Amino acid sequence: MNQLQRRLLVAAWGIPLSVAVVYIGGWAFTLFITVICAGCLIEYYKLADLKGLSVNLAIVGGITLPIVHFVFPLYLLEYISCWILLIIVTSTNQGLDKIQSRTGISVAGIIYPALFLSYFVPIRNAGWSGIWGEHVSGTLIILYILSTIWICDTAAYAGGKAVGKHKLAPVVSPNKTWEGFFSGLLGGVFWAFLFSFLLEGMLTVPEVIGGAVIVGIVGQLGDLAESAIKRFSGVKDSGSFFGPHGGFLDRFDSLIVVAPVFYVYFKLLSVI
Repeated sequence: MNQLQRRLLVAAWGIPLSVAVVYIGGWAFTLFITVICAGCLIEYYKLADLKGLSVNLAIVGGITLPIVHFVFPLYLLEYISCWILLIIVTSTNQGLDKIQSRTGISVAGIIYPALFLSYFVPIRNAGWSGIWGEHVSGTLIILYILSTIWICDTAAYAGGKAVGKHKLAPVVSPNKTWEGFFSGLLGGVFWAFLFSFLLEGMLTVPEVIGGAVIVGIVGQLGDLAESAIKRFSGVKDSGSFFGPHGGFLDRFDSLIVVAPVFYVYFKLLSVI
């Protein structure tokens, strides 16, 4: 089985599973995001070559954030603060060697990727009103975000391959180009325009396109951020869970940074 066949095999079960869980929503979607958080956190600390009590606590605190976001959203800040304090205290009890960097990396895992990813929970379960009804409308909003990211990534790759000449970030990711960056941005905007007709009653066409611009800029920056982490760790992929697609961080790097920005964006639009 060649690499393309292996990629298609992963997509064959991954895409239907994701769509089904997004459609079900509620606890199923919350637990789905929790699993993704767990995979991303484990890979994050593995890349940082960090172990110990503080890391274990950070993983527990991080993977419970989607559940807290679903059940007790009003106490999210207090919950995060308690875990961060606990991580800091336990980090200082593991010796003085590189204590500052160890503590900072441990605490950072609570924010990136865990907290950022957890914002998909309130987005999906916000009680969207549209021509399709609340349940389907919430599903379409998440599929709009996911599909726009996928189109953006595909267009960026194709554009970079076809006409890419000017390096975007040669130190972090030598293969990425400015031509690919703008190809991804334009591809995402075009796709969002087409998708906007399904979001009638939830978002206007300009608002949908504005979200695509968020994906095109913030999502690609998230990809670069994950590339920087891997470059620092000296690895090609963050993991191997998805076979030729890499690990959790490889698959969800754009989603991690896009989620909180979309949450703020929807709040500013007063749609959630």
